[in-house]
Amino acid sequence: FPRMKPCGGGLTIKTLNLMPYSVGPVLERATTKLGMGVKGESGRKRFEVFETQGHVCAFAVRQEFDRFNFEQTVAAGVSFEQVKDLSEIDELHNRVRLTVDGRKITTRYLVGADGANSIVRKLVTKGSWFQRGFAIEGLVPYAALGREPVAEFYFGYVTNGYGWLFPKGDHVNVGIYTYDDNVSLSKDQLRAYALDRLETDKLEHIAGYPLGFGGRRYEIGRA
Repeated sequence: FPRMKPCGGGLTIKTLNLMPYSVGPVLERATTKLGMGVKGESGRKRFEVFETQGHVCAFAVRQEFDRFNFEQTVAAGVSFEQVKDLSEIDELHNRVRLTVDGRKITTRYLVGADGANSIVRKLVTKGSWFQRGFAIEGLVPYAALGREPVAEFYFGYVTNGYGWLFPKGDHVNVGIYTYDDNVSLSKDQLRAYALDRLETDKLEHIAGYPLGFGGRRYEIGRA
């Protein structure tokens, strides 16, 4: 921890204002401009840049952002323990009992925030409400670019999804994403997006990850 996660690292000003402490130490860029693109089914493209007097978005490297928040949480008095095996969850009347690493732990609440392959989800629900998306991202060093690009979202660039460019301290985070499990994304598609938008396909540290969706359709099985 912190683990790899598909995330461009964009933080809206609304989000920053809701944070209980400043995350300034891990912010690498802020922008007053945001590009919004749309690619229709016919292939027709539209792209515009919107600008405001104040900042609309700031950017952090997700791993550093997670590390910083983790350290702030522990400093506030939260205890942290990493376990290897969660094998059983019993939902009792007013508490939850877990079997982790062969021992029992009882708690009032359990939050299953363990990713797209969630063990918690598999142990407590049938998962019919669950669906997967996918994101793949990479980094383009500024040395490979002639200029720093405007941050952007490009909707429809991939089927049922979008592409993004998020400038950071020494690189641009480039990614494509779809919420549709039936759509396949590849490194070649990511390189094609970078070539189209940045005029280079020299990406480093390319990685792809599944994403979990469907929470809005989840129905509580027990009161």
